[in-house]
Amino acid sequence: MQDITDPSSCVTSNATGNAVVMPGSAPRFPSILLPDGNQYEPTEKDLARLWFYVAEAEDGCWNWTGSGMSIGYGRIHIKGRGMYPHRVTHMLFKGPIPAGLHIDHLCRNRLCCNPAHLEPVTVGENIHRSPIAQAALNALKTHCPRGHELAPGNLIERKQGRTCRTCANWLARIASARREGRAADLEALLAGETPDRAHPTRGLTHCPHGHPFDEANTYIDPKGGRRCRKCRVDGLRDRKKRPSAQANREGSQP
Repeated sequence: MQDITDPSSCVTSNATGNAVVMPGSAPRFPSILLPDGNQYEPTEKDLARLWFYVAEAEDGCWNWTGSGMSIGYGRIHIKGRGMYPHRVTHMLFKGPIPAGLHIDHLCRNRLCCNPAHLEPVTVGENIHRSPIAQAALNALKTHCPRGHELAPGNLIERKQGRTCRTCANWLARIASARREGRAADLEALLAGETPDRAHPTRGLTHCPHGHPFDEANTYIDPKGGRRCRKCRVDGLRDRKKRPSAQANREGSQP
């Protein structure tokens, strides 16, 4: 991943090595790929409409100010086809986007159209780089919901993600005892050290993200279970950072 904090990476150089790409610059590549698979050379009117809705910010982002989508991305129509403005600027200044790849915003700003802040990546890489995607959040967890450390030797790697081996073995023994009608074994397993299902945080010392269940970081929910105060604060902060649908609809495109 390129470092966009380096000022030299916040512009794109032309064939002569001169850093000249700014909002309104002439494209380096004459055509773009439309959603229907056809190549198209944008007219001066198309480019004028594109640049009319691009505003350069102090942090180097080229923010899209036109119409947008509820998920936070901009929207522009070229030759009657709806397209993402950041994909258009990437194709105009960096060239074609390889088939099957998504564009990752290195600046984490979905409205940014600066080609220096855009990088084609696979779907999986794009998800794991996201600070809000569930798969990326799960990859950061250090403990399973029952408090077992997700360390080598206690992990089962699957396509769906990581699984705690201790919990998997415990659940397998419970299923076996139920299937074979071994009531005594089943009762012993359910009464063991592994927390019960009604209150899975009882007896744990850390939350799934590794935060300690100490007096300052613990609160009791209405069902009697313990909850991590730091995880709750982080979750509320992340939700506030997500772009709202109303903000993206302001200033609709004519």
